[in-house]
Amino acid sequence: MPDERPMISWEQAVETVLSRTGLLGTEKIPLADARNRILAAAVRADVDSPPFDRSAMDGYAVRSADIGPAGADLEIIEKIAAGSLPTLPIGPGQTARIFTGAPIPEGADAVQIQERTEAGESERKVRILEPVPPGENIRRQGEEVRAGQVVLEKGSPIGAAEIGMLAWTGNDQVPVARRPRVSILSTGDELVEPGILPAGAQIRNSNGPMLTALAAAAGGNPDYLGIAGDEPGPLRALMARGLSADLFLVSGGVSVGQRDRVRPFLEEMGVAIEFHGVAIRPGKPALFGRRGETLVFGLPGNPVSCLVIFRCLVAPAIRKLQGHRQPSPLLIPATLGRPVRRNRKRLLFLQARLEPGPGGLVAEPVSTTGSADLQSVVRSNAMILIPAGADTLPAGAAVMVLPDESR
Repeated sequence: MPDERPMISWEQAVETVLSRTGLLGTEKIPLADARNRILAAAVRADVDSPPFDRSAMDGYAVRSADIGPAGADLEIIEKIAAGSLPTLPIGPGQTARIFTGAPIPEGADAVQIQERTEAGESERKVRILEPVPPGENIRRQGEEVRAGQVVLEKGSPIGAAEIGMLAWTGNDQVPVARRPRVSILSTGDELVEPGILPAGAQIRNSNGPMLTALAAAAGGNPDYLGIAGDEPGPLRALMARGLSADLFLVSGGVSVGQRDRVRPFLEEMGVAIEFHGVAIRPGKPALFGRRGETLVFGLPGNPVSCLVIFRCLVAPAIRKLQGHRQPSPLLIPATLGRPVRRNRKRLLFLQARLEPGPGGLVAEPVSTTGSADLQSVVRSNAMILIPAGADTLPAGAAVMVLPDESR
């Protein structure tokens, strides 16, 4: 019997998931452990940057008024290296040898680079070959950052540059959002774990390990519960365990077959179903609900469908739980590499290779045999969104693409 459940659009599904997703608590962790976490509080600079007027180049600190159109011969009164302070002011006819990052001495208002100088008559003399305007090659105190300025926003993902900024602002302990606990359960009598050679009609469980990797890459703390067969007792027991996490992901058993028991069991356990069925391909049977603060996702058993739903709906929820500033899927524009026949009723998510082209990014669809074809995902680095329609979308058409951020 065909599935006649009403479907919602992908955009409605994303909005529903994010509107039902709250924020987790925060914790402080060592700076060395903060990479790939989400910042739980804004960070302000505690000092100016630069902290003083400093030289941007190796050269000579000068009074610009001392240097005429024909240059000038100046007396070198000291050398100033980065990390040391000037000891003498620059007077008329004087200069200081200065190196990149060193403080500008009193009296100097410019730095002439060493390439525009030559040695003078003695070690204490230098010939400045060209005039230099006031302020040239000087980085003024606070021109990059002022003390008290916000340098990292709350909700920022922490990468290498953010680690550097946190270190510069003196944060050896970093406030971050707690990583959500993600329980993962695979269902189906046909499944065996990867280390077992399938026999008869058995297949290896790819969804469990794949979802575990995806959850970790998205910022979650995954807990793989294993495989539950279709028998009610063991299935109920493992589902009860999964519902103690922040997110519970169940793959398989979410359609309308006689042995698809995930939805009725979830409802028996107090899960309020928000939607069941999304107008996309692949991934139509996707389910989302809540029990208390636990978010529950039912994902299709076919591996590609499972991956699509994770990237399109689960990953945004994981980001939102941690207070990410931009939890929604980040779509970028590209040009379609070859014609694609559209689906009349559903938004298509096509595996693709996203590569630079002469006029911008080009998304080349990857051939596939269907929603069980993981090889197509291996060959891809993005998904193209093809809106529903009756015609064929031609090569060169403008499309939106969801890059694969898990790699």
